[in-house]
Amino acid sequence: MSFCLLNPCAIHLFLYNLFGLNFAGERRIRTDWRVQELIAATEALLALNDADNDNHNNTPELLKDAPYLSLKGRIQKEQVFFMGHSFGGATALTAAHRRPDLVEKGGAVIAHEPIVDWMQDDARRSLFPL
Repeated sequence: MSFCLLNPCAIHLFLYNLFGLNFAGERRIRTDWRVQELIAATEALLALNDADNDNHNNTPELLKDAPYLSLKGRIQKEQVFFMGHSFGGATALTAAHRRPDLVEKGGAVIAHEPIVDWMQDDARRSLFPL
C-alpha cells in the first residue's frame, strides 16, 4: 500500500504547471472578475438607495421601468461590509483595496481564510507591506 504525501491542491497545481497552464494566474483573473461584479452590485444598491423612483431623476437606466423597486433610504451607506470565505475572502479584500471609499466610513471587511495567492499583486501587497 502506498500513500501520497501531496495534497490534492498541490497535485492540481503541479499538473497545471506541467501542461503550461498557470493555475494561480487564472484564479487571479477570476478574482478580478468577481471584484468587478461585487463593486458593480454595491454601486447599484447604493444608487437604488439614493434613487427617487417617482420622478426617475437618479434612478439607474436599467431600473427606470421598475417603479415597484424602492430601497430609498433603507441602506446605511456608512456601514458597507464585504464578507467572504476562501475565494470570497480574496474577493472581499481585493474589492476593499480597489474601492476603499465603500468601506472606510464605518464599514468593514471580514475575510475568513482568504486565498491571498489568488489576489492580484497590488491588493496582496497592500495586506503585507514590506
